[in-house]
Amino acid sequence: MPNQVVQQPNGRFALFSTIVDDFVRLNCTEQEMLEALLQDGFNVGDAWAKIVRAKLNCEHQSRAVASELLARWVACMSTIRMLHGDKRAQEIIDAIPNSTGSADGT
Repeated sequence: MPNQVVQQPNGRFALFSTIVDDFVRLNCTEQEMLEALLQDGFNVGDAWAKIVRAKLNCEHQSRAVASELLARWVACMSTIRMLHGDKRAQEIIDAIPNSTGSADGT
């Protein structure tokens, strides 16, 4: 399944499907995300690479410009808001512990 691992505002990981343009997993630890990717047919190396890219993207963004923090997360949330509506976007925000609306793509 075409997807990308995204780091959430609370530091956990989400899996965004580019087929349904929505998150298919939320609130995963690194280990949980690894297991999910392995179940989806990725080999260990490719699965870890997806997780590392999500972490590096977030770390790079936080060093670069504060307004671009969690750029992948914001882009995914913007897509969800555009295609599935504000209600779905709010459901996702509400499902994330220690999350604030500030990183929801609005």
